[in-house]
Amino acid sequence: MEVAENPVDLTISAVLSPESGENLGQEDVRVSILNKGLSPAESFTVGYIIDDGDPVIENVEYGLMPDNTLDYTIQTKADLSIPRHLYT
Repeated sequence: MEVAENPVDLTISAVLSPESGENLGQEDVRVSILNKGLSPAESFTVGYIIDDGDPVIENVEYGLMPDNTLDYTIQTKADLSIPRHLYT
């Protein structure tokens, strides 16, 4: 059996905000990140894309231990200001 060189396995376990609703605008994107791996994650990237637009990606410098979560707010707000639009 081959052992992974860097056994870190990060996943978005929940999207905490924004929530669906009326009258949205520039909204915080807050996620819960879970380290399901065997080693601490010293730094990593997190981001989002709305409707095939440009990706918003940030580097996170944080020691996330295995089996721990980090609630993180991405600094660039999401523009959800089009009324009754179904965003992807």
